[in-house]
Formats: sequence, C-alpha cells, structure tokens
Amino acid sequence: MPEWITVKDISDQEKLHALENILDAGEASAITLALEINAVLIIDEQKGRLIAKSLM
Repeated sequence: MPEWITVKDISDQEKLHALENILDAGEASAITLALEINAVLIIDEQKGRLIAKSLM
C-alpha cells in the first residue's frame, strides 16, 4: 500500500452498527469514519447522502 494511504479503525462501533441497519456496510463505515475524523465524504447513493447530511 502506498505511504500516503492511512488505514484507520472506527471507534464508534455503536454508531456503525446503527447505520448498518439502514445502509450497506461500506456506506455505514465511510459515514462513521468521516464523522470521527471530520473528513469530507462523497457518496453517490441518495439514501446515504441524506443520512450523512442528517448526522452533520
């Protein structure tokens, strides 16, 4: 893996599991991690975007 890529673990497992009940695992992970590290997140699926916006 290139040096500029950093792998991060998700701390908030409760939020992750809650989001996995309504989104697929990849989107749930991306949203949870973006909230934890205050990152910009681009999601192509409308449902994921709406949920991500509601959590900001």
